[in-house]
Amino acid sequence: SGVVTHKRIFADFFTLRWNKGQRSWLDAHNVSAVLALPYHAVITYTGLVTLVVMYMPWPIVANYPQPARFAQEAYGLAADVEPTGRPAPLVAIAPLVRDAERRLGGAAGRLVVSHPNDAAATVTVTRGNGASVAARGVSATYSGTTGRLLSASAPPGAAITTANVLLGLHMAQFAGPALRWTLFVLGLSGVAMVGTGLLLWTAARRRPGAAPFFGLRLVERLNIAIIAGLPLGMAAFLLANRLLPAGMPGRADAEVAAMFWTWGAAALLQCARPPRLAWRDLFALGALAFAAIPIVDALATPRLAAGDPLFLAFDSAMAAMAVALAFASRRAARIPAAPVRRSARKVAHA
Repeated sequence: SGVVTHKRIFADFFTLRWNKGQRSWLDAHNVSAVLALPYHAVITYTGLVTLVVMYMPWPIVANYPQPARFAQEAYGLAADVEPTGRPAPLVAIAPLVRDAERRLGGAAGRLVVSHPNDAAATVTVTRGNGASVAARGVSATYSGTTGRLLSASAPPGAAITTANVLLGLHMAQFAGPALRWTLFVLGLSGVAMVGTGLLLWTAARRRPGAAPFFGLRLVERLNIAIIAGLPLGMAAFLLANRLLPAGMPGRADAEVAAMFWTWGAAALLQCARPPRLAWRDLFALGALAFAAIPIVDALATPRLAAGDPLFLAFDSAMAAMAVALAFASRRAARIPAAPVRRSARKVAHA
């Protein structure tokens, strides 16, 4: 719909005017949309195909009394087994990996051990994708107590191969560092496209000296809740991941709940502040929350945080997010407040 709406799509590609107020926001919206248009189309379509089973489950429900059976037949996954409660030692893993690599015709990429040291233990070896675009590899499942081959996925058909390639394009696990960073930047351009579009909608409908109508006030508050409130919820999720006890029952659900409760609270509390101050305050809270993540990492896992490259890279990204949100908060604080409309009587008297 955006391609149809923007008739000057190619001219907009070469137009970007800085510090021109609303015109600059519109240029940024157009450029972020046009520059990565192929990426937006691919990532949206492949995302829909990847989650089509979740969005449209009815064919599977109609044809499979147990939906898990569909995944077993389509992707060659082993059937789920329940632990027996009878202890049994786990066989050596290395010979199973070598046998699976011979059967599957490639190096192992993933190893999953289910119910270790139980009589129903299983070991599943999945072939690595290597340079292949397809995301899912074939696998072999062995008994964890005897080492006997239980099942091996057959070569996928054309439909599953197509789905695997589309999933691979969406996940981009085949990509090297340069292409991954390129796709990341293109993803940020999509965020910029949506964010500037939301802000432009309100800017185009605000009239100087006129009181905003209900729809404008509603969208303005929703924009604040989503653009400034969602990062705060994301930071709360990551902090909960680090602060909740490791053995806490339902820990994973509590992490998700922490995100949505924080996001919901931010969405409600910002309604008590004028829009300009609500933008400033939520961005500032988000900056503090993201800045707290590296600190919590350093206190909770000092050895990993100090020497693990993955921890250092992640904490650096969190610090960069904190700086970006602090900058947004500072810019929001400098935006002048919208003029308040005087009553008709005062205007007539003047």
